[in-house]
Amino acid sequence: MRLPLAGCVLQYTHFVANLFLPAPAEVTADGAYRYQLPAADGVRAEGVALFVLAIVCFFACLRERGAQICGYWILFSLVLFLGIGYGTGENGVILYSHYFAWAFIGLYLCALRKLCRVAGRGGERAFVLVGWLFVAALAVSMAFAMRGIVEFGLQYYAV
Repeated sequence: MRLPLAGCVLQYTHFVANLFLPAPAEVTADGAYRYQLPAADGVRAEGVALFVLAIVCFFACLRERGAQICGYWILFSLVLFLGIGYGTGENGVILYSHYFAWAFIGLYLCALRKLCRVAGRGGERAFVLVGWLFVAALAVSMAFAMRGIVEFGLQYYAV
């Protein structure tokens, strides 16, 4: 079942945000307790901001082959999820985040590297430092999300 374009856009904004931020989840009980994504009921501002940032990074690094590959892969995700509606009927676009997250990260890193090169001396160190800070922030963010999943399991399926 394919959603209308508006529903696909809502899910896409959630998808992009969930590449970097923990996905909101809810506990439902319809015979068994489940920890699942709620239906996308509105535009997720973080997803829009991250998508716009990816576009800016793409155009800032347009001549770099890596940025072109990342940009076209993101375009493919738009065609797949918005044009075709793949995975949107079951609110399942999050399942494909591993296929597309690298393209967003790649674009952000291309732009960061370019910015650090413009900064001149010490730019390489700044690039590495900011890169590690980014990884640390993602790790902390995802650790809190994992804690929620573990707490759900202990509360409803403790052995």
